[in-house]
Amino acid sequence: MQVRFSFFTFVVFCFAASFANAERPIRGTYQVPVSDELKAFADYPVKFKADNYQETPTTISFPMPSALLGEETIFTMSKVNDQSTEWAGPNLKGNCETTGRYFKCSVRFDSLTIDQTKLETSIDQQYPASEEAAGRKMVAFSFGAEPIGILIYKMRGQSTNK
Repeated sequence: MQVRFSFFTFVVFCFAASFANAERPIRGTYQVPVSDELKAFADYPVKFKADNYQETPTTISFPMPSALLGEETIFTMSKVNDQSTEWAGPNLKGNCETTGRYFKCSVRFDSLTIDQTKLETSIDQQYPASEEAAGRKMVAFSFGAEPIGILIYKMRGQSTNK
């Protein structure tokens, strides 16, 4: 009986240890620049699918939230050249830098199609409080008029010096 219990404990421990070391999505933030009255509603969580962005990324894919576009949409951009902070991708441009363990991009989107009905439905479902929903809708309207923002996330792995 003692041998079985020890073996079972060992298996559970190994499973837990491997799960703890598995790649977990990185959480970041997309911030829409807005007036002070709307700042409380201007940060959106962004969950990257995997941590491919250690130290010095050259390509990045990130989901833009449905509360800004009507449905979650994945965008990808790559560094223009090794010496530049300029990034580009289909329908977007960015100026990105790594500071310590943080990756930060000022992003500008081109030619976005935003379905207003889906957008309002998404906001109402995600933010049921009427005050927050109203604030999020105003931020989304501002974003639709000028689709810019700041993407920030903390990288895993070794820290960088910049």
